[in-house]
Amino acid sequence: MSLAKVPDACIEVELAKLITLGKSVRFRRIVALLANALMQLAPSLSPNVEIMLMLTLPENFPGYVSDLNRDVLRELAALTGLNINLTESAVFTVGAAGGGLALAASIEKLKNIKMNTCVIMAGADSCIDLSLLAQLDKARRLANLDALDSFVPGEGACALLLSAEANPSSLGAVSCLENGIEDGHRFASDTAYRGDGLARTMSRSLTLYAGANKPAIIYSNLNGESFGVKELGVATIRNSQHLANPWRQEHPADGYGDQGGASFPLLIAIALANKAAPALVLCSSWGAERCCVLVEAPRA
Repeated sequence: MSLAKVPDACIEVELAKLITLGKSVRFRRIVALLANALMQLAPSLSPNVEIMLMLTLPENFPGYVSDLNRDVLRELAALTGLNINLTESAVFTVGAAGGGLALAASIEKLKNIKMNTCVIMAGADSCIDLSLLAQLDKARRLANLDALDSFVPGEGACALLLSAEANPSSLGAVSCLENGIEDGHRFASDTAYRGDGLARTMSRSLTLYAGANKPAIIYSNLNGESFGVKELGVATIRNSQHLANPWRQEHPADGYGDQGGASFPLLIAIALANKAAPALVLCSSWGAERCCVLVEAPRA
């Protein structure tokens, strides 16, 4: 079995400061990973700025329920010392595509932003959970020599500081966000899987896009399992008229494992860092949720 684990040395300071009792190893590692990501943003924040944090966490599924909930927000506030507004912040425990819900909530917050207040969208996940790994192994989804249609679990965190308007420090812009539902998802026993959810979500997003150039690159959270490959194939075929010819795809999980709840902000960050504009970023959760957004160059 292969795991793409963040070296303990990278988060040992945060782990040492955690005083939470009765929480799982996965909970503790996710809080430490998020604290590390948020503190990297700290130099860009005004002193004592109030933070509204829109946070994506791992999803639950049949046979597995984690202890990850709003307690993560309280732990982050205590661990980092940042002024996180616990009332105005939100947590989305629906996995990779929960990032689309977090971004939608962030956009709503930005519409009525107050002075000395900011919005951060973040996501995190960790594969270090024996119960989770046992469930995945039982389903023959963990990458090993005997499970070909499988994936490598990973862990990580990503935090993005958002703004309603462009400014000199902006790395880029996002637009045409769409969230959707796949009725025939991995755990749906009574509905046939057709890939309609991602295809429709992608169609709505691309139909809204009015840029001069069609997206020539797609960043997705494909992890090597055939389920996601088929889904993306259906979506791109049905929406080929909205894509550049040729277009290419990037699925960074090949390099760092399945990032789960961290996937959406991480893929946006990678697209921004690569200056791949316009780019399409999309994510599918293991459950029903799907999301899609356009990443564009910084606006004047």
